[in-house]
Amino acid sequence: MAVVFFFPRIFELAGSKIEGNLGMIIIGCFQLMGSTVTPIFIEKIGRKVILMISCAICCLSMFTLGLYFYLLEIENPGIQNVSWLPVVVLTIFFLGFDSGLAIIPSVLMGEMFTPNVRSCGSTLTITVSGLIGFLVTTVFGTIINDVGPFIPFWVFSCTTGLAFLFTIFFIPETKGKSLLEIQMDLDKI
Repeated sequence: MAVVFFFPRIFELAGSKIEGNLGMIIIGCFQLMGSTVTPIFIEKIGRKVILMISCAICCLSMFTLGLYFYLLEIENPGIQNVSWLPVVVLTIFFLGFDSGLAIIPSVLMGEMFTPNVRSCGSTLTITVSGLIGFLVTTVFGTIINDVGPFIPFWVFSCTTGLAFLFTIFFIPETKGKSLLEIQMDLDKI
């Protein structure tokens, strides 16, 4: 959400020649494509694999965007030749995010909670997620102004890298499994 809310500011900092509103329309089209295509592949590929791919794409794209802003900050002369890079990287990020991280956790939430705790568990999960999103979005602008724009993108990269590892070790594949089978898989973790 921080990237979406601060999109025009990110483009301004990047020195992009593409207007922020046009860039957001381009990215919005790719977001729609990512969230439309995923349901087609979710039963074929599996939730865990899609989530891992999504985390990897987000991690690498946020690292690349952070590197771009770092090189801009230290006034690397070659960075001016790739002013188009933030649009491409953000497009890849949102395509990756909307094809996995934006969708799969909601699917898993419905599959992993037993019926007797599903409403409370889902409510708590969504509330905590919303609060963390609010805090990140609130702090994002301050960090960009006070520390530099590359720091939050590297933090986002590390966070999605940790999500990748968490997915590998702690998220069971739920494709084609009943709630009982999923619960037995969770008991093993």
